[in-house]
Amino acid sequence: MSSLRSIFRSSQDRVWEQVAQELGARFHPATPFGRNAAFTAFHEDWFINFDLIGNPKSGYKTRIRAPYLNADSFQFRVFRRAGLNISWIPGVQDIEIGDAVFDKEYLIQSNDPIKVKELFAPQKIRELIAWQANIELRNNVDDTWVSHPFHEGLSELYLEIPGIVKNPDQLKDIYELFAAILNHLCHLGSAYEDDPLIFGKS
Repeated sequence: MSSLRSIFRSSQDRVWEQVAQELGARFHPATPFGRNAAFTAFHEDWFINFDLIGNPKSGYKTRIRAPYLNADSFQFRVFRRAGLNISWIPGVQDIEIGDAVFDKEYLIQSNDPIKVKELFAPQKIRELIAWQANIELRNNVDDTWVSHPFHEGLSELYLEIPGIVKNPDQLKDIYELFAAILNHLCHLGSAYEDDPLIFGKS
């Protein structure tokens, strides 16, 4: 392992382990075989997993995922407009939610205009999104979770951020954003509060 790689890993490990401790999360340290540090935080009956995708040559992205049991086929994606090449999803629309600043900065796509406006109605959710310099937030409907076999009704809240997030406050803000969205999806009838049963918490 190169000395630069060792420095990178120890830096990420320290920050992510610190945040994991503050959130009462499970920390998964980097391994000598190439796996980067990760941690799994919990909010009520959901878990929120933080890890990295990519490699030193192509670059890294910080990835955050939270599986949940979906109650309907509601889909959404939100992107910061600047510098993004946004593909069109069949069956979804570009939506404005009525916040002029947010609508100018972000592109929202959804198959349910009324529900997506309700999802992003809380100011706190919009603020937590705006605090991220780059964001690609969506829900993957009827997706698989890592290598676990798909079981009916499982979806995931999914976020990618370019680069390696090593700011503790930013990591905690992302956790808070996921917790807020999962709670609000339940309020809107688009998620169940049940444990998705991917793995136990003990």
